[in-house]
Amino acid sequence: MKRLLAILSLALLLVSGCSPPDHGTVVEKRHHDAYTWVQLVCAAYGKGGVCSVYVPITHYVPESWELCLRDGDDTGCRNVDHDTYDHYRVGDFYRAPDQ
Repeated sequence: MKRLLAILSLALLLVSGCSPPDHGTVVEKRHHDAYTWVQLVCAAYGKGGVCSVYVPITHYVPESWELCLRDGDDTGCRNVDHDTYDHYRVGDFYRAPDQ
């Protein structure tokens, strides 16, 4: 369920075209465990264009961390490294390093 929510959140962010604030108050911290998933890819087609041989391709998604920020009415979550995630607590003010 956690993965599904993360995927849906990412999809919504991509569709909306919004970027998270580069600074603001940390309102939530999110940690996502690493996971793998398998995709079946057709390796050979038989008569009529129907796949006759499938090959499994394993994909690895690394562990990730996010800080969710609020700056006035602007809110969003930023991917951060593990050390940054550990450094900030909910309620702290965060500013992106390049700002």
